Amino acid sequence: MTATSFPHWAELLAKLAAMAAAYYAVGRLGLLLAIPPGYATAVWPASGIALAGTLLFGYRVWPGILLGSFLINLRTSLDTTSTASILNTTALAASIGMGASLQAIVGAFLIRRFTQYPTAFVEARGIIKFLLLAGPVSCLVNATWGVTSLLLGGVIQPVDYLFHWWTWWVGDAIGVITFTPLILIWAAKPAVFSQGRQISLPLCLAFTLVVTFFIYTNAWEQDRIDLEFKRRTDHLAQQLQENFDDYILVLHSVENLYASSVPINRQQFKTFVSRWFTRHPGIRAVSWSPRILDSERANYEQAAREDGLGKFQITEQSPQGSWFGQRGAPNISLSIMQNRSEGMEGLWVLTRRLIPPDAKR
Repeated sequence: MTATSFPHWAELLAKLAAMAAAYYAVGRLGLLLAIPPGYATAVWPASGIALAGTLLFGYRVWPGILLGSFLINLRTSLDTTSTASILNTTALAASIGMGASLQAIVGAFLIRRFTQYPTAFVEARGIIKFLLLAGPVSCLVNATWGVTSLLLGGVIQPVDYLFHWWTWWVGDAIGVITFTPLILIWAAKPAVFSQGRQISLPLCLAFTLVVTFFIYTNAWEQDRIDLEFKRRTDHLAQQLQENFDDYILVLHSVENLYASSVPINRQQFKTFVSRWFTRHPGIRAVSWSPRILDSERANYEQAAREDGLGKFQITEQSPQGSWFGQRGAPNISLSIMQNRSEGMEGLWVLTRRLIPPDAKR
């Protein structure tokens, strides 16, 4: 590296650092106007900063734009839950940064090629051409590139593509149309755009007021949404609690039925609980579990077969005791357990699950 080339590289690095810092700072402010998932905004001033910097400093500042955009989007989207998510979000931020720098290059090329830059603001025709090429035309690049990156990265769904593309394009276009002329006017020689500088201050003030109003309105709307969500969830929680109370009441009723010391058979139990199924559709099943001693097993099996359960038989799954099921008569499911693990040798527990007629199987 020669002595003359060192100042050149130092100047270039300074411009790149300034470009990245300006893009990042203005972009962070622009995120206050972002819509979920936080990439597209109603106004994106950083796009105007990028185009103005490219026009003033040349195409070589594109790495600064890429770096500034990359840092903004990485801060927004970084997911550290896994190595794959880190790589995916980092690649997404880098892709969006590439789109931002490419848009600035395309916009600067169109302006230099088809307008009388840097005197494009002298005549009305030049102003219109500048605003059209810098805003709606060049901003097609980053809107298409960025939203496609979000789609490929799985951040948005295909059905939301046009909405996010439109928001991205409008935000970039407004940012370019508003901020690029202001920066170029203030960066030019005093004698060139002296009248433009006089009108730029009220324009900046009006833009600041609009942004401030948007931020406060957005905060108010968010508070309203949170309040509405809390109201609805409280109502839902109250309904769930009332349902649980009703279900507890059903269990207490079954408990009182057995506590009455009156012998209850299967049909009587079914008749009793069927009424609860009608009143509380959320109850899917209530079990009837008589205790059958080994000495009563044969008689119980015979009575069950005569009661319409077909080839009903209590069988043992394993010596340690376990649950299993088999099909019996309609609306009745059977489960049997021999509970030897608790030392109750020869004690059989038969569970009959009475299923409501409308229950899915």
